[in-house]
Amino acid sequence: MRQKILAAATLLAITGLARAAAPFDAAAAWSDFFAHAKYSEVNEAYHVLGAVGYDGTRVDADSCRDAGDRLDAALKGAPVGVALHHAAMMCAESRGDTARADRELETLGALTRHALSQTGRGAWAPPLRIVRPEDVMAFVSAAGYEERYAYYTDLHVRQGYPRTVAVFDPDSKRERELTFDWVDTLAQLESESKFRGYPADRYAIAHAFLEAWSGEDVASADALSAREAWGKSDARAKRDALKAGAARGGVLAMQGWMEVCSTKPFAGCEDGLVDALLPMAEKGQALARAELAQAYLHGVGVKKDEAAALALIDAADRASDSLAGTVLAASLMTVHGEAWPAWLVERVGKAERGGVPAARALGIARRLGSLKAMPVGDDRAFLEAPENNRTGRGLGLLATMASTLKSPEADALRARAAEAGDPESKRIVALQRIGTPGAADASLAMLRDAALGGDDFAARMMAAQDMADGRYESASNWLLGSVIHGDVDAALSLASLQEQDVPGVGTVADAASTYEELSGTVPAARRALASLLIDGRGVAKDAARARRLLLQDAERDDASSQMQLARAYLQGSFGREDASSAESWMKKAVATGDVDAKAAYGSWLLSQPGASARERGMALLHEADAAGSMAATNDLAWRLCVHPEASQRDPKAGLEAAKRLGDPRLLSPGVRDTLAACHAATGDFIEAIRLQGLALDGIPSTKAFETTRVRMQARLDLYKAGKPYVEDDLKQL
Repeated sequence: MRQKILAAATLLAITGLARAAAPFDAAAAWSDFFAHAKYSEVNEAYHVLGAVGYDGTRVDADSCRDAGDRLDAALKGAPVGVALHHAAMMCAESRGDTARADRELETLGALTRHALSQTGRGAWAPPLRIVRPEDVMAFVSAAGYEERYAYYTDLHVRQGYPRTVAVFDPDSKRERELTFDWVDTLAQLESESKFRGYPADRYAIAHAFLEAWSGEDVASADALSAREAWGKSDARAKRDALKAGAARGGVLAMQGWMEVCSTKPFAGCEDGLVDALLPMAEKGQALARAELAQAYLHGVGVKKDEAAALALIDAADRASDSLAGTVLAASLMTVHGEAWPAWLVERVGKAERGGVPAARALGIARRLGSLKAMPVGDDRAFLEAPENNRTGRGLGLLATMASTLKSPEADALRARAAEAGDPESKRIVALQRIGTPGAADASLAMLRDAALGGDDFAARMMAAQDMADGRYESASNWLLGSVIHGDVDAALSLASLQEQDVPGVGTVADAASTYEELSGTVPAARRALASLLIDGRGVAKDAARARRLLLQDAERDDASSQMQLARAYLQGSFGREDASSAESWMKKAVATGDVDAKAAYGSWLLSQPGASARERGMALLHEADAAGSMAATNDLAWRLCVHPEASQRDPKAGLEAAKRLGDPRLLSPGVRDTLAACHAATGDFIEAIRLQGLALDGIPSTKAFETTRVRMQARLDLYKAGKPYVEDDLKQL
C-alpha cells in the first residue's frame, strides 16, 4: 500500500500537481549534506543496499534484520539518499514497523518532490539531483514506473554526467524520460582526490562508476564504447568500438555507428546495425524506432525509404511523450546544418503547438538563424521564461544572437544569462569585468564557476591565472579536464607547461609527445615542436626538420610561423645568422595584418642602426599598441621606462602604457616585470618591490628559468636599494 501511495505522490510531483509541504525539510537536508558529507563515507554507506538485498523493488527480510544498524548508520551519513530511504521503508514493512515505514514514506515523498522542484519541465532543464546511481532505480520504482532503457546524454563530463532513463508510464501507455545526475553531487563532497575542485575530478568520478557498472549496466557500457570510438581517428576502428556497445543494446553506440557509416562510409560498415536496432524497435522502444527511422532516411544498412522513415518517426512519437522521432530528426539535422524538409517543419510545428519543450527549442533555434533582428513575441517570451532558464540557456541563446546582431541588448542579456547559470555567459561576463578596478576577485570566482560548469575556455583562463601566480600543478589540473574533452588549446597549454619540467606537471618529453601527436593538423603544435627540435629539448636535435615544419605554415601566410622562422634565422638556428632572410619573413608577416607581428618587427627595427629604422620601428609599435596588441603595449612601456638613452625614456608615459595592460594579479610574470620597472622609473619603489615580487612568484624554480630568475632578482635588489633599472645597451631591449 505504501508503495502505491508513494507512486501516486511521486507522479503528482512529476506532473506538477503536488503542493503540500512535508515534515522532512529536504532543502535543509541537502544543505547539511554538502556541508558535512565525505565522498568515501557516502560511497561506503551505499554498500549497505547490497547487504539488505535491495534491488529497487524489494529487500530481504532476514538481511534487513541482520544489517539494520548498518542501514540506520548509512542514513545518518547520507540523509538525502533516496535509495537508502526506500530500502529503509521496505525493511520497516518487512518487520511490521508501520510507524518507521510511514516516516520513511514521508521522507521519500519530500526528497522526490524537492528533486523535481529543482529541475522543472521547461527546455534545458537541469537533471534531477541524486547521490548515487542506485537512487535512479529507487526514484523510478517509487513512481511506479518500469525502466525500459537508459543512456548518458553527453559524450563528455561537464558539470555533471546526466543519465536519462526512459520509463514506461502504465497510465499513458507511453515512454517518459527522466534525467538524473550524481556526478555533480559527489564532486562537491570533501575528498582526498588531488583533483577535487577541478573539472578533471568530475571526469574521474564518472569514469569510475562507468567502469564499475559496465559489466551489468547497458548504459555504462554504451557510454564507454562511445568514448572509445571518439578517441579513434580511423573510421573502421570507430565502427568496431561502437559495434561492441551496440551489441549490448546501447542507444548511443547505435546512433554513433550510423553517423560513422553516413559520414565516413566503407565497405561493410553498416553490417549488423539494423539487426541490432530491430529487436528494440519491435519491443516498442521509442528511441530505437527513431534511430531506425534515421537508417531508412539515409539508407544506412537498408535501402533509402523516406515513407518507411516517416512511418517509424510517427511510431516513435506515439510511443513517447517527448516525441522522440521528431525531436531526434530535428536535432540531427540541426547539428549537421541541414535544411529541414517540409515534413519535419510540419511535425516540429505540431509538437511546438502541443507544448513539447525540446521541439519548441529546436524550432526557435531554426527561426533564429534566419532573423535579421532580435526575436519578439512568443519566441522571445519562451527564451526569457524562468522555466527555460534553470541553467540560463534560453537567455544565453538570446545573448548570443544579440551579440551577432550587435544589438545594444547584448551585454544586459549576457549578464542575465550568467546570473541564471549559463557557463558560457559566466565566462564572457567575467572576462568583460575582470579588468574593472575592484572586480578581479568576483570575476575570477565567476570564471571558476564557468570552468566547473564545463566551459573549456574558462578552464584555460583559470590555468593561465595559476601559471601567472606560480601555481603550476593547479594550472595543470585546470587544463586536464579540457584535455580529456579533446580541447586542442588546453592540450597545447598543458604541453607548454610541461616544457618547463615542473615537478608534478610533466616533462619536456611529454610536451614533445603532445606536439608530435598534434603536428599533423595543428600549426601551433608544429611551431612548438620546431622550437624543441632546434634546441634538442625532449627530442633529438633536428634543425632541418624544424625548418620544414615552420615553412609548412609560413608559406601559407601564417604570421606566427613566419615570425618564428625569422627569429630562427636571426639566431643562426639553421647554420648561420641570416638577418636578410629574417627580415624578409618579418615583412611577410606584417603584410598579413597581424598586430603581434607588427609589434615584433617594430621592436627588432628599434634595435637596428640608423634613424629611419628606429622611426619605422616606433611607428609600427605604436600602430600595434593602438590595435590592441598586449605585446606591443608591454614592449612600448618597457622601452619608455628602461631605455639606455635618457632622451628616449619617458617613465610617466611608460607607466601609463603599462597600466593599460590590466590588473597586475591577472598578468603574466613578464608583464608584471615591466610594470614594476615603470613604477621604479617614476620613483615609486614600494610598488615596484611589490610587483617584482609578484613577477618572481610566477617564475618556476627550474634550471630552464634560472637566468630569468637571476635577472628579475637583480632588478628587485635595485628597487630595494631605491634605484631604477636601466638597460645597458639597445640589444637587451
